[in-house]
Amino acid sequence: MTTESPAVDAATPSLTLPQHVGRTARLAWPIMLSRVGMVIIVAVDTIMAGWVGAEQLAFYGIAAAPQSIFLVIGIGLLVGTMVLCSQADGAGRPEDTGPIWHRAMLLAGLLGIVAGAVFMTGDTLLIALGQDAEIASGGGPVLVAFGVAMPATLIYIATVFFLEGIGKPTPGMVVSLLFNVVNAVLNWLVIFDHVDFASGAEGVAWTTTITRWLMLLAVVLYALLMAGGGRYAVRNWRSAGNGLMAKLVKLGGPLSLTTGSEAFAFACMSVFAGWIGVYQLAAYQASVNILTLMFMLSIGLSTATAVRVGNAVGRLDRRGMATAGWTGIAMGLALTTVGMALLLFFAEPVARLYTVDPAVLVILVP
Repeated sequence: MTTESPAVDAATPSLTLPQHVGRTARLAWPIMLSRVGMVIIVAVDTIMAGWVGAEQLAFYGIAAAPQSIFLVIGIGLLVGTMVLCSQADGAGRPEDTGPIWHRAMLLAGLLGIVAGAVFMTGDTLLIALGQDAEIASGGGPVLVAFGVAMPATLIYIATVFFLEGIGKPTPGMVVSLLFNVVNAVLNWLVIFDHVDFASGAEGVAWTTTITRWLMLLAVVLYALLMAGGGRYAVRNWRSAGNGLMAKLVKLGGPLSLTTGSEAFAFACMSVFAGWIGVYQLAAYQASVNILTLMFMLSIGLSTATAVRVGNAVGRLDRRGMATAGWTGIAMGLALTTVGMALLLFFAEPVARLYTVDPAVLVILVP
């Protein structure tokens, strides 16, 4: 199998443990940066909303709660894209990967439209969740902006999963990091009134919506125009792909339900925080954002592990399958242990990135 990344296994003899670690690390780091880049956009939004004031941070936080549920459900549901593509590529059938991508985009688009329709209810939904009029009226327009972004966000994820599944993680990383800069600049222009646009949390949400559609355009163009794209049948839109949609749902459904239920629990906590007050909601939004950064690093490493396991499945290498999986688990434990230590020792400096409001800090730091 010929791929862009040296980390994706070819049909070679069994590897040593250090070789497994090295290959997983080389494949993982661009995927981890790509995943973190998705969250850094939200982190920049959260930080800049916090700079405006605790109320704007709270408005952003309450709108982010329902968005996080659909986003995590979508990531779980679409992970089958990467699994099926890595298996097909590992088995020497790259022409099967393009149709998988096409069905994944359709699945992502349908879920994005459903989520967008729910979010268009804006403050009505937030009032139904028990938020007071101030929080609902401030968070409603933010939620509408998130709704417009959802189809782009999920189709982008499907496309990045396709590229990672065929051993091309770098484009997703580059697009993610590049457009983080674009988003930060747009946020700065809005927050400091350099352009006549929506203000506060609403303005931040709309600039991120624009950024997400630009990210989708960039990554889809790459997939369609990449060198050797014909090998992966990326422009063969007429391919039948019988049963692919069902396979994607079957593979991603259990993970989607598991991670979606976790996201639902965190979203409920945001709702509960909103019942208590603006400062509590602002502090909770910042803390969840910090946690999500750690989570996405782990997701990136686990994605690389899944690609390597999928390659081993494709070439019927049972020993390589097991060793690649256990290696990824051990590396994930080491990664999150380091993250835990950093937050234990540097909680206050990290919290001050998000806000200098004493009423929020006294809740956020602990």
